Amino acid sequence: MLNELLQAANAIPSLPDTLHPSLKALPKYPSYKVLLDANGDVVEVMAWEAIAGLRKWQPGGNGFSTPVFSIPPLFPIFDPTLDKSAAEKAAKLAKAELEAASRADVATWARYFDSIRGRRAQTIGSWLDSKTNSLDDKCRKSLADVPAQLQALLPANEADYAVLRALLERLQRLTPERFFPELERQLAAQLESAYDEKLFKLYCALNKAEAAKPCNLLLDLPDWDKIGDYPVNHERTAARLNALLGRAASGAGRAAVAPDAYGRAATDADEKFADLIVPGLGKVILRAMTKDAPCQYRYGRADADSFIVGKDARDRAKSALEYLTQTGRKGKTWQYRGASLFLFYPEQALSVLDDSAIADLCSLPDDEDDAYAAAANEAASFEARAERIAVALDGKPRESEVPVHLIVLRKPDGHRTKLVAHHTFTMQHFVDAARNWVEGVSACPPVAFARWGKAKGERKDIVPEPPFPYQVTSWLNTFWVRGDENQGKFKTFAPEDALTLLLAADGSQIPMARRALRHALAGWAGFLIAAGAREHASTVLKAGDKRAAALTALPAILALLLFKSDSHITREHIMANPAFLVGRLLALADSLHLQYCQGVRNGQVPGQLLGNALMATALETPQAALALYAQRILPYQAWARTSKATEKGPEALAKHFLAQLGEICSEISLLDIPERASDADKAQMLLGYLAKLPGKTDATPIPPSPTESKEEN
Repeated sequence: MLNELLQAANAIPSLPDTLHPSLKALPKYPSYKVLLDANGDVVEVMAWEAIAGLRKWQPGGNGFSTPVFSIPPLFPIFDPTLDKSAAEKAAKLAKAELEAASRADVATWARYFDSIRGRRAQTIGSWLDSKTNSLDDKCRKSLADVPAQLQALLPANEADYAVLRALLERLQRLTPERFFPELERQLAAQLESAYDEKLFKLYCALNKAEAAKPCNLLLDLPDWDKIGDYPVNHERTAARLNALLGRAASGAGRAAVAPDAYGRAATDADEKFADLIVPGLGKVILRAMTKDAPCQYRYGRADADSFIVGKDARDRAKSALEYLTQTGRKGKTWQYRGASLFLFYPEQALSVLDDSAIADLCSLPDDEDDAYAAAANEAASFEARAERIAVALDGKPRESEVPVHLIVLRKPDGHRTKLVAHHTFTMQHFVDAARNWVEGVSACPPVAFARWGKAKGERKDIVPEPPFPYQVTSWLNTFWVRGDENQGKFKTFAPEDALTLLLAADGSQIPMARRALRHALAGWAGFLIAAGAREHASTVLKAGDKRAAALTALPAILALLLFKSDSHITREHIMANPAFLVGRLLALADSLHLQYCQGVRNGQVPGQLLGNALMATALETPQAALALYAQRILPYQAWARTSKATEKGPEALAKHFLAQLGEICSEISLLDIPERASDADKAQMLLGYLAKLPGKTDATPIPPSPTESKEEN
């Protein structure tokens, strides 16, 4: 991973300073900004949610930090001596009392809050040591010792640090002993006039679970704009502090040292690699080293000596990963899906990355991620995204030929980060691969499924759509034991396998597509045959039916895998294939059998129609299935030929389907039907069974059942 990140660092036009190890991201606790005036008094407390990009200075691993530190709610106002059952009852009663008081008038709330303050007086504050009743050591150090250390580091006259200096001076005036009484006073003043759910949770805890939840206190100034350019808790202030700490750590006048593995100074090569928090994966260590692993001694060197990396190279790698995973670059340079982190970076600056969500093409976007989805759902599709990237590159030949890299990081064991895939290509190849992906899906014949729309009486056909690579992985890992029941999950395919299908051009995509096709047939055949039986039994899916997503995706993926196995395959090629025609023949047999049931058996339809019952045999031995078909179709064929057709009766439709069967049989008689079906034959047979029937099929009456008509909306 170091090689890739340093390669990315060279491509980033203005690589930001790496984050100093003592500057930590804020934990995702409920956060509150506490404002101190010039006298050192707390003048306002407010809930604060915008903590992304903020940092706290924590010079050691002991949890003492400034200008942000964590504490539990101030007062645990519950009886800790109660047993579990009694504590649960007391917690429910306290919650009910709070809800009632919060919805009541001002006077009722004031009386309730007075009772809370009375109970608070009988408890010890969470900032006090329960044994000595004095200020807790962690609170003292976060309010006095650590601020004093930071104050000693700040330059005396630089305006960039004026806001920080002002805060630290006000903390000295306030003193640690006065801070929490001041905080309690201000919280009580804000709460006694009106209920505020978030401030109340900082003020007190009504049960043991709430008392165990820490809160972030962000110390700041109400008049920061009169002192400096930014508040204390701001990304720019953190960046300035980071630059200061970096200059102090680099030192001046160091002696020249030998180069490391990357040609940079091998300073502090024996120090541990930094860790950082990245989206989805959590803590990531750029390189983990241990002398306990026997393989470290294979070449006579272990730990840092096995691969020498200096501080400069480590900082650049860390800074590159921080840059690529910034919140604002989601979808452009990173995306997290399916326990994998996708990182996308060019070898030089590309303006197309400013407006196009390129990383999303390699994973799976949703409405929350896609800025275009609010305007139109179609704009969030794979095809629409690929076309927007192509338009952005149009007329930019230099950017089209820039090499770009896509790497995938994952934690297979839940702890250690592993680079599981690395693809290198040009932007033109990326666009061509996306269009090739869409072309593969377009080989899928129109399928026959329909579902009710949101409006009453509205019916919409299900149209196969190009899936995103991660969707392909997800569906390949899905199986059905019986029809659409007992849906389960495999872990056979990983996101990088789908990326091979999308991006590979060296032939490796062919064996991958064939392996995926065999796996798909094993997991999906039963479901698709059962779904086809419903269609030929004149059933329309309800608007919210979860099977609709599968029936949109699975035929499209089968066509895509066929195309990736053999790029000469087209829709016309599939529809002329003998296996496809066998599938279509059995679908028509279902339709004829259904009309026979309507006309002869008074609408009583058996559990399986003729074609559906033969599909399992046809997927293995097509010739045997056709022999059985020739025997079993005879009574339905005879009825269709001899019955008198009425304008709207089943006899007219039966004669239409019989004519279609005759045409298909004529085509099949001229072709070589395989004795045993290959995987490609099976996929094409399923597509034939699911495909729309030609001619008058659209006129086939599909009356909604009473249940369906009631549930259309």
